[in-house]
Amino acid sequence: MELAKFLNIGSSQKTQNNFFEFQFWGRIPYVEALKRQLELSEKRKKDEIPDTIVFCEHEPVVTRGRGSQKNPSLNYFEPVHELSWNNSRVPVYDVQRGGLETLHAPGQLVIYPIIFVNPSRRLLDSSGHPLGWGVHGLMRGLEEIIIEWLREDFGIEAFAQQGKTGVWVRPQNSTLKEPLKIASLGVAVQRWVSFHGASINLKMEPGIWSLIQPCGFGPEIMTDLWSQVGVELSPEQAAMQLINKFKLLVTPK
Repeated sequence: MELAKFLNIGSSQKTQNNFFEFQFWGRIPYVEALKRQLELSEKRKKDEIPDTIVFCEHEPVVTRGRGSQKNPSLNYFEPVHELSWNNSRVPVYDVQRGGLETLHAPGQLVIYPIIFVNPSRRLLDSSGHPLGWGVHGLMRGLEEIIIEWLREDFGIEAFAQQGKTGVWVRPQNSTLKEPLKIASLGVAVQRWVSFHGASINLKMEPGIWSLIQPCGFGPEIMTDLWSQVGVELSPEQAAMQLINKFKLLVTPK
């Protein structure tokens, strides 16, 4: 797929409630992706673009949500420090989203929803059942999309946990008995438009999670699609499959 190719589902009319625009940015530096998210966010605030879902992948980078920032940096485009991994440097950035620290790296699909999430706007599933209002509805909607994809396409017992944001699975090839985390979520909002979002682990480099305490958990809690069912997908392939799942989410104004 060409860089930033547009893929549309739902009605061709921008005014329809279930319209999304999809962009795939390929592997892109984190800071460049942040700048582009903010550019799209400004356009969405002015209603120049529809609700937009961005798919991409990053080189190794750690981001620290507000919950893990003791002395937060106000410059979100400069790393606060660096970590070392396999003779390379991994930058660490403070970010505007909620939550703790997480990691992005090759073999992971990152999803950035640029969506209007005014608290008076309720998100619904495809059956018309409410997912929630505003940011809460977006978070629950992202979880449900990922859960359905894992269940229907791969037969994975995926689920959400109360009080533990993200998507979890029953261990398939692990000595652990506790659920494992396969997808992480955390969004930020400026003037009712969301950015940042979610990441799904596809096939990541073994041991890379040892760099951090992901979302406050031990690194052993993290898993990926490959470890669970032995399926290897590129981020582009995963994005193409997930696009259809976004038809589950409608966004009445």
